[in-house]
Amino acid sequence: MSVIEKLQSILRPFLLRRLKKDVEKQLPEKIEHVVECNLSRRQRLLYDEYIHSDKTKVTLADSDYFSIMNVLMQLRKVCNHPDLFEPRSIESPFIFPVALKFHVSSLLMKAQAHDPMKSVSYSSLNFILSEFESLS
Repeated sequence: MSVIEKLQSILRPFLLRRLKKDVEKQLPEKIEHVVECNLSRRQRLLYDEYIHSDKTKVTLADSDYFSIMNVLMQLRKVCNHPDLFEPRSIESPFIFPVALKFHVSSLLMKAQAHDPMKSVSYSSLNFILSEFESLS
């Protein structure tokens, strides 16, 4: 008896493996819907790039079960989470090498600098602050 079989025989009584339908009889049957959709342009490019790479071709030619499963998992990752597969920087046409300069009227600058709370009379509002309190 191999070490793995011994370990499995020891652990088997402690493992609880049951299906939901065996435990809860009132659950409705599971219904699965398969919705097929096309890959986005980026996903298609990543998919084709990965499947046509020399490394992938060599891996598939080896016909090792785990290597082929790894290739399938990578292709699945391209479809489900392309950012996890190969993160690429986002380049925006709106990034400028020099800072933008805006000409703003002085009236707008004065309005922004005005603090309306400075001219409020707290005593007339019956709101007297102690010497340790402040509104700012």
